[in-house]
Amino acid sequence: MIIDGHEIDSHIIKCTKSPYQTVIEQSKSVKDKIFLIGIQSPELPLYWMFVEAKGSSTLEMFDNFLRKTWLECCGHMSHFIIGNIYYEKHPLDEDIGDNKSRTMKASIENILDTNSVFHHEYDYGTTTYLQLKVFAVRCGTVGKPIILVARNEAPSWLCTFCKNPATKVCGICGIGLRNVFCHKCLAKHSCTKEKGVALPLVNSPRTAQCGYTG
Repeated sequence: MIIDGHEIDSHIIKCTKSPYQTVIEQSKSVKDKIFLIGIQSPELPLYWMFVEAKGSSTLEMFDNFLRKTWLECCGHMSHFIIGNIYYEKHPLDEDIGDNKSRTMKASIENILDTNSVFHHEYDYGTTTYLQLKVFAVRCGTVGKPIILVARNEAPSWLCTFCKNPATKVCGICGIGLRNVFCHKCLAKHSCTKEKGVALPLVNSPRTAQCGYTG
């Protein structure tokens, strides 16, 4: 399950001013469905966050939020996968095999519900994969289409050589206990002699991928 081992989803539900409900009772005074969505990197599960999203917000808005918070480096393409449908900013004119291509203009409330599990992929070369799950839906209001509710604290990495706090990672070797360095020890790693290979350690599953610097 996404956010495995964490109880923060229950904590968030208890602390919200408007209780979450599996079944929404529509109210004339409350227009919005608010979706509590957990997001995690399957490959680096230490990176996770929870957001609240208005049901009226689109997948394109969600994609932009993920780019701004975690992903954007070079304007790469991206898509959501929900069921067997690919939601893209510029969908294909025809479906390919069993996979259907649709636009990201679709509203969240029209395609997601409680317990929906779906995926997001950014950059089709050095891809960052995300798994997402709708934990609950409630009636209420939020100030923006999508807001950050909670996220993991930045992981603490220790330099491969001296065990002091690391600040850099090798963009060739990727994230790992043997590929992170403090500023003083960076030159000891052979890959980093090449210009632009050393990247900053940032609180994102995009760390050490492509040219991502946070």
